[in-house]
Amino acid sequence: MKEWPWFYIDPETCIDCGACIPECPYEAIFEEEAVPADYSAKGGEYIARTGLQGHYEGKNDQGEDVILDCTKQLAAGETIDLTEDIQPNYAYFTEGVGYGALDMQDDEVDISEAVAEEAAVDVSESVAVDASEESDSSVSVDSESETVEETVDQQDEVGIGEAIPEDESDYIEEPPRVEEAGVLAQVSSDDKTVTQVNDASSWQPPFFFTIGLVRGLLGQLFGTLFGMGLVWVVRFFMGLEEYWAAEPAWVVGAITGTLGFMIGVGALTDWGKWMIGMQTPMVHGPPSGKPTWFRYLSVDYNHKVIGIQYAVTGIFVMLVGGTLAIIFRLELVATGMQYITYNTYNSFISAHGIIMIVSILLGVGAMINYLVPLMIGASDMAFPRLNAFGYWINVPGAILLITALFVGGWDTGWTGYPPLSARAPIGVQLFFLGVYMIGLSSIVGSLNLLVTVGKMRAPGMSLFRMPIFVWASVSTAILQLTATQFIGLAFLMVVTERILGMGFFDPFISDAAAAAGVPAGDPVLFQHLFWFYSHPAVYVFILPGLGIISELLPVFARKPLFGYRWIAISSMSIALLGFLVWAHHMFVSGMSDFLRIPFMLATMLVAVPTGVKFFSWLGTMWQGKLTFPTPMLFVLGAISVFLIGGLTGPPAGTVATDLFLHDTYWVVGHFHATMFGGFVFPFFAALYYWYPKATGRQYSERLGKLHFWLMTPAFWVQSIGQALVGLKGMRRRIADYDPALGIEPYHVAITVAGIVIAVSVLVCIYNLWYHARNGQKAQDNPWRSRSPEFQIPSPIPEHSYATSFEIIGEPYDYGLPGSVYTSMESVNGTESDKVLQS
Repeated sequence: MKEWPWFYIDPETCIDCGACIPECPYEAIFEEEAVPADYSAKGGEYIARTGLQGHYEGKNDQGEDVILDCTKQLAAGETIDLTEDIQPNYAYFTEGVGYGALDMQDDEVDISEAVAEEAAVDVSESVAVDASEESDSSVSVDSESETVEETVDQQDEVGIGEAIPEDESDYIEEPPRVEEAGVLAQVSSDDKTVTQVNDASSWQPPFFFTIGLVRGLLGQLFGTLFGMGLVWVVRFFMGLEEYWAAEPAWVVGAITGTLGFMIGVGALTDWGKWMIGMQTPMVHGPPSGKPTWFRYLSVDYNHKVIGIQYAVTGIFVMLVGGTLAIIFRLELVATGMQYITYNTYNSFISAHGIIMIVSILLGVGAMINYLVPLMIGASDMAFPRLNAFGYWINVPGAILLITALFVGGWDTGWTGYPPLSARAPIGVQLFFLGVYMIGLSSIVGSLNLLVTVGKMRAPGMSLFRMPIFVWASVSTAILQLTATQFIGLAFLMVVTERILGMGFFDPFISDAAAAAGVPAGDPVLFQHLFWFYSHPAVYVFILPGLGIISELLPVFARKPLFGYRWIAISSMSIALLGFLVWAHHMFVSGMSDFLRIPFMLATMLVAVPTGVKFFSWLGTMWQGKLTFPTPMLFVLGAISVFLIGGLTGPPAGTVATDLFLHDTYWVVGHFHATMFGGFVFPFFAALYYWYPKATGRQYSERLGKLHFWLMTPAFWVQSIGQALVGLKGMRRRIADYDPALGIEPYHVAITVAGIVIAVSVLVCIYNLWYHARNGQKAQDNPWRSRSPEFQIPSPIPEHSYATSFEIIGEPYDYGLPGSVYTSMESVNGTESDKVLQS
């Protein structure tokens, strides 16, 4: 024990951050010291020395539970009796010790000071501004009345109308708007003066309309109406006979509506201010005076908040897509049309495909944004504002996809092949534009990630000391950055073909156009552009999930990851080979015959780096000391389901068999197994694994395992059943089938399995939602992980790492005595990890 005059430090508990006087700012009291009985948990705040901040949970000398957050500023040896109500806005200063730039000068208070010796000021109230009478910009203090004739602000420390001294570096000059004692103030960048721009007593919008999402939705609504009206006005002044044209109006309205959403939500605010020369602060933490959930529905620059926003939005979109699947699956239970029409079925199945793909992209964004900065020791993403923009542009994109169902839908399937898409209802335009917006998110997110990993890794983290998930994320980013433009271009060409008459893909032209020598469009060209992105996109979906499997297996096997470097290289190899196989989707499309064999061989070659991962996972588990909490169960489930996808893939990639299996339910079963095994199961594993770290609470293992045992067998039934009905002749994207096929029992089983999967997802949502508030407090490192984020408190602080750290070992040396990955770890903490015995 190290004993100081005012508090105790347990050397095994102290993180030795070096930021305190004399050692540790995290805790002012530890379990070895009894908390005085009169320091109850009522106020929740206690400190025994100026400048120390920390958190303590334990029992006082009366055996009562006490939670103490050390946030007050006090002099050495001074304490606060927590049995008294202490207003949180009071600032206490004694013996010349102040807050921020508050330095005492004799018996006077300079404009840089809020209170004098032995005085206290309630900064929750506005104090009269009367400093202009003092020629030396200082005012006297009445210590009995405990007020100063100057506005006190905990952020800016400058009174309204006062200039910021140029020689005072401690002044906060950049925030253009600060809440100063109930007054909104603006700091001039020219003369550094503070001017009042709005009084707290003036009109303020209702709280509901301060929520970013609400403002964004209103902005999208009004923006859409503005765009539609603009089309009407333009057509009117151009003298066109039909002033109102539905399709151009919806296209322009969708674009202006998206812009309106981004302006309304505030994702463009900072960039707009920069354009006119205004400074913008990088504000972290929940907004003052707002509930915690407010920041999750508004623009926030913290990568952890953005990661959670991605995850919640992805789950919501998944529920929408899953609901559509259950509806059309119920239609397929029996032959004949039961509940919906053919057109509705086609719209639902088309929307289901693309909406579920969008939900997977959002889930990928959630894992990458939340985990990568933590894993590499970065404070945030390289471009936080671009990160926020990348998330929020997804929301209007998803809204466009859902809205498309109510304006005719689209019956092209999720691929949007022309010439069908050139003649589909208006909904197909919203489908194309919605995907375009979401693709833009992928591009900016990939740029951000590559810069973050390239420039912000912790000292000592070389490429082959990076976690496997980071390798997988980098591979994914390379794919997104280089391939997404192709699908965006293809979709945009169809949009312009429909509203401007440009003949890119539609092979049907009028006789007059043909006589004039106008060439017909080429629908196969669209397929090349589409699949040049869409097959690499499959690896965008699954590479992060496979990285999660490699990340979690060593933790629960308590032994090193087998073939670490080979797994890292295999992710990059899959990304590279992914660009060489797109045409295996087009073996029956009329492409050149001589291209079939090269693309078939390239498709088979992808199995090599994928097989490296499988054998690595088996080698990691071999003779490991396996434990089976919920995350590990989902990892094993992912391996088993992804194996089904892997085994059903080669027949679809071989020319001879694909000619018979193409466009059958065999492909549907293969694709679902690949997506569930490569992403959905790993995503749930990641949710359960990092949930205690993100929330500080423990989920219910019983409900987590119920989720697993409902989902896994149900998916086996669904995927294998789909493959079997495909072998029996069931075509995909078909609303009805011949009773003579004898496949009704299969469809019943597939539908029931789908409903069970949906129920299991609802169990998961309830488990995570309920225990975020009511779960037991989680340990800081419940899984005994070596990853840096598990070496800091739970939930993870606003600024993740209080101090920088160094990577001094290998990331996956579990079970090796004395091995250490980061300088934050204690060697003593790994001594129990002996080499495992058989």
